Amino acid sequence: MNREKKYRIVGARSIAPLFLFLFLIACNGGNTTTTDADLDADLDADMTDQSDQSDDIPDLPDVTVDDDLIETPEADLPDEDPVSSPIIVALSVTMNPNPAAPLVGVVTATTEPATRLRVTLESSEGSETIRYTQLSSEHRLPILGLLPGKIYTVTAAAETPNGSTKTHPKNFTLITPSLRLDFPDIQHINHRPEGREPGYILIVLGKAQGPVDDFGFHTVLFDIKGNIRWFYQSDGRQHGLQTLPNGNLLMQFSQRVLEVDMFGDSVGEWLVGSATGGPLAVTVAGGKRFHHSAIQTLNDTIIVLDDDTRMMENYPTSDTDPDAPKDTVLVRGDAVIEFNRDGIVLKQHYLLDILDPYRIGYLFIPGNQWSHANYALPIADDDSIVVSVRHQSCIAKFDRVTGDLRWILGNHEKWDKTFEPFLLAPIGIPFEWQWYQHNPKLTPDDTFLVFDNGNYRAMPFDPPLIAEENRSRAVEYRVDEVNMTVEQIWEWFPNEDPLVYTAELGDIHHLPQTGDVVVTFGSILEDTARKARIFEVTHTAPAEVLYELRVDDIVANEMGWIVTSSAFRSSLYPEGMIE
Repeated sequence: MNREKKYRIVGARSIAPLFLFLFLIACNGGNTTTTDADLDADLDADMTDQSDQSDDIPDLPDVTVDDDLIETPEADLPDEDPVSSPIIVALSVTMNPNPAAPLVGVVTATTEPATRLRVTLESSEGSETIRYTQLSSEHRLPILGLLPGKIYTVTAAAETPNGSTKTHPKNFTLITPSLRLDFPDIQHINHRPEGREPGYILIVLGKAQGPVDDFGFHTVLFDIKGNIRWFYQSDGRQHGLQTLPNGNLLMQFSQRVLEVDMFGDSVGEWLVGSATGGPLAVTVAGGKRFHHSAIQTLNDTIIVLDDDTRMMENYPTSDTDPDAPKDTVLVRGDAVIEFNRDGIVLKQHYLLDILDPYRIGYLFIPGNQWSHANYALPIADDDSIVVSVRHQSCIAKFDRVTGDLRWILGNHEKWDKTFEPFLLAPIGIPFEWQWYQHNPKLTPDDTFLVFDNGNYRAMPFDPPLIAEENRSRAVEYRVDEVNMTVEQIWEWFPNEDPLVYTAELGDIHHLPQTGDVVVTFGSILEDTARKARIFEVTHTAPAEVLYELRVDDIVANEMGWIVTSSAFRSSLYPEGMIE
């Protein structure tokens, strides 16, 4: 457009709001909740509306404005103030005060009115902006994903639902602690990173000799590049780990089960009768020693494994000598206990009552450990529980309500005849039984992924396979409950020489987006030290290794390291917390 209009910039009355503003400051000089930036924003808002200015003021130079840039005639200019910015009454950004989770920042704020917070992190790694979704006037939110040994400059802002934003005038500094000196050097090998599942792998890491010093056990979270983005340090021996739908973690210890949020704060704690805990702790009546796993069900109950000891007459006293005399023996079995969040026991099933109590496997000695169950998996579709009974070298399914046995997946040796109808018959080629396994997981295809440790590959008193010739593997089975059959449909193990064998520990996970499988070899003995290796492999035949994590640093600890459990989560933050 070539036409031009001349607007007169008027100024005499525009000075009046400034005098009014200075007057208000004088009246309210003791108000400590308003920042300099608040005042600047209010001043800008007061000086915006000039549509009621008259022409009886001294002339000022004319300014020519192109109609294409300003098409609103003077009479149509708005006669009300724009929406004012929110008020940040108080805001702070600090490192997490909970030493159990030291790589977490905390942003707290009070705003008027309700707002959503936004923080921007600047570090040597670059810039990142986090937009929280919570609409509130009171905020306490985690800043996750901080790297150890880094300095971050943080800016924060509050935004109202209509988009009006107020930036806090102060920059904050976060300094994250470095990893402790005896933390192991962890190797990451990305064979094909572009094929990996987006998300985060978690491991429960401990020294091979157990929690003998203040290292305890660490639940460590790695991003897809292998960077440590979060960890939780516990002072006891931790085994089980489950990621929950609300973003928290369920952790199993011998004396307690903890639900921990990403601040590292306990939001639920359940104890055996002899233990003491924090302010939220409740005692599970009759609990003796929780071990290996704790799983939250879809009904918001918790299923754990507990000890069950009984005196058994005319019982084997050896798992290697068939001629050893029998005797009255204190046998250690297991109980599967389900309790609610108040600690009230809802169901309790004893494996010595469900399976053959006089059948023993290798590993029975020492300790007369008949069952040594290591995982109890609730199946919501048919109200059942699948339990891994390691020292029986079997996986059993039973009714959650009645305890009635439904099937047994495992070798058919040494079972009493009364259990033969429950033994799944193998079909298809190739097929191989699992031996002394860990942690079966149900996949979306209703198959079971199992970590097959492979110990002995025999039952007493058949000749066992020696460790030097053995290997561990990931294996997948499909169970047909109608025809009582089982089919091996997939397996994978590292094709290396020597073979990779972990006589204890192990875990396995199906990943939701790609279908990849995470396989955890948790305790590989080499010479006198232990190490752990975690793989992400494709769910194909043959499988392809996409990634490997190795914990084999014997400098930091000469006896080596173990990984008792692993987990996976797709998002660093709880679902819905950030945009």
